[in-house]
Amino acid sequence: YCREHLPWKARLRAMEQEVHWSNFPRIDRSRPVLLLGHPNFAHHLWNELSGLYHYSGWHGPAPAALRIDCTYQPLAPLEDFLPGFSAHWHSVQRLEDLQGFRDGMVTRLGSTRIPAGLREKVISWVGAHHNRAVTDAVAAALQGGSPVIWLSLRLDARTADNQQEFIDRLAQVIAERYPAAAFILDGFSYPADFGSAVYAQPRNTGSGSLFAHLRSRGDGHLAGRMKAREREISAYVSRFKRKLGRCVANPIVSISGMGLLDSLYLAHFADYYVCHAGTLQHKVAWIYNIPGTVHSNTAGVGPGSGRWLARQLEDGVQPAMVSVEHIDDLDTIRTANQVARNRDYHIRDIDTVVAGIIADMEARIHPAANGFAP
Repeated sequence: YCREHLPWKARLRAMEQEVHWSNFPRIDRSRPVLLLGHPNFAHHLWNELSGLYHYSGWHGPAPAALRIDCTYQPLAPLEDFLPGFSAHWHSVQRLEDLQGFRDGMVTRLGSTRIPAGLREKVISWVGAHHNRAVTDAVAAALQGGSPVIWLSLRLDARTADNQQEFIDRLAQVIAERYPAAAFILDGFSYPADFGSAVYAQPRNTGSGSLFAHLRSRGDGHLAGRMKAREREISAYVSRFKRKLGRCVANPIVSISGMGLLDSLYLAHFADYYVCHAGTLQHKVAWIYNIPGTVHSNTAGVGPGSGRWLARQLEDGVQPAMVSVEHIDDLDTIRTANQVARNRDYHIRDIDTVVAGIIADMEARIHPAANGFAP
């Protein structure tokens, strides 16, 4: 069809006509602007922070003329997190301020490999800034647990339709084999900067209408969507925990609904994880680089996927992947991005999959180091 009839072209033209250019700040042409910010912490760490870390490592302090505009900062205020990076930092509170044409150069920065030094910096930051009033109670409940197993739970895209049965069976077998085992159930984590006004953007009227359509798809601002998602997932995790508690006597803690820094701090207790592909796996594996197993649809656990995950961080530990022969893809894709990697799936022969996970645990967790014996 003719490009002239694309709806986005009409939207862009309408937005340009709606903008009141006098409302935008004057831009210094002599100062390039680096635009950063992603509400998904894994992309923020993997692409943006890694890019900044590489740049500072190769080139030293930022050039005096560089300005960095930050929207979402889900891990830490970058100005505090990277004190040696002497740029002109600016926190963006209104996405509308990013609209319109600029007469200066504005660019983004990207990387696809997390340096070990950056991971250590994140661990140090998390250790200093987690909320002890929240984490101490969880740490006490996990004390003596060996091994500690991190289990992710999900309700939206890329989820097994028999997730409950799979995780129930896995936990029962682990508890039978390792009576001192403890379990962490992970669902949703709020970004560290969730109180920032930028999460209440974009507006649904005026010059923000295009941003509203792109980012919220007509269902409200990002903060509202995150709160609704957290309530749904945390309620599910609570029900799951109660049901699982009737099957095993081991300690079980839920960290769903906590702040990201609290969740990342508690992840250091884990000896092994069983996670969905994506951010839920990155939350533990891309910070502490521990062993585990990933399950997903056939696109997510296909040939080379484990090697790819390990290569996204320096000295990465390759996870085990549930074999595609045990996965049936479903027709449902419950996300706006209608691609194969977002399909839901069904885990066939759960007992065989669980046996494979147990074998991988025994091979990769050293008994003497973790205080348990197979």
